[in-house]
Amino acid sequence: MQMEANSSHDIFNSFSYIALLLSPAKCSGPTDVCAGANILAQGEDPPIKPDSEYPEWLFGLLDKSVRDAGKDDPMQKAYWKSRRKAAIKKANSLRAKK
Repeated sequence: MQMEANSSHDIFNSFSYIALLLSPAKCSGPTDVCAGANILAQGEDPPIKPDSEYPEWLFGLLDKSVRDAGKDDPMQKAYWKSRRKAAIKKANSLRAKK
């Protein structure tokens, strides 16, 4: 699958690219709908719009530095959540070794 890079966003931050990744393997090349995104029993797949049609914050969801913000600050919930997750992983790995 070959696509052109969007001038305003990196191709991996493009919602259109994400929609193509979610589409079934039988689709080859760009499409005009996000195949497989319809959650209703009856309905159609939503159309893929140009990147300019989506809010700017949407493209930040894929940015790992934005997601990891607060993991270094003990005053943030994300810090304690990551600490608990790491402790659980460590306990599970120790339990699996026995």
